[in-house]
Amino acid sequence: MKLKKLLLFLTIPLAIYLYLIREDIMAVYRFRNFIVWEKTNELKVTDFELRPNVNSNDDVCIWHGIYLKSNSFGESKAYAIVDKSQSWIKDTNNEDIKAEMEFQKILFDVSEVYSRKINKKIKVLKYANDDKGIPFEKLKKEVKPIIINYEKLKHEIHNSKSKNQVIEKWRLIVNEKLTEK
Repeated sequence: MKLKKLLLFLTIPLAIYLYLIREDIMAVYRFRNFIVWEKTNELKVTDFELRPNVNSNDDVCIWHGIYLKSNSFGESKAYAIVDKSQSWIKDTNNEDIKAEMEFQKILFDVSEVYSRKINKKIKVLKYANDDKGIPFEKLKKEVKPIIINYEKLKHEIHNSKSKNQVIEKWRLIVNEKLTEK
C-alpha cells in the first residue's frame, strides 16, 4: 500500500511537469528537420531531403522561415530556420549551384536578422510585463509587423531579376545587420 501511495505521489507531479513542458518536447521533435541559423552554418546541397519537383520551373526550393517558440512558462524565442524536409534541389551538378547556394544563404541570413528583431521585441515585452511570460497570442500580435516586413523583404529578394546582383547588394547589407548588437 505504501508503495502505491509513493508511486502515485511521484507520478502526479511528473505528469504535471511533462504536461507543462510538452511544447519543449515537441520542439525537440520539430527541430530535427530544421537547420537553425548559426554564424558558422553553411548551406550544403546535401542538407535538403525532399524529392525534387521535376515539373517545377524552379531548380531549387528551399524553405526559409522564422520559428517562434513559446512554452507554458511564458518563455519565447524566435529562430531562423531552414526546413530540410521541405527543401529540394533538382540538379546539384548545375554550374550555377554555388551562386544559388549563396543566394539561399542570404535569404537564410535575412531570416536571422528578423528573428533577432523579434527576440528584441520579446525582451521589451517581457521587461514591460515584469519579467513574466507573454501569452503566445499576444506575442504573435505584437511581432506581426516585424513578420510582415520580413515577408515583404524576402519576397523582394526572391523575385529579383539577377541572383548575382542580389548577392552583390544584399551580402554587404546582411553582414552589417548581423554584426549589429
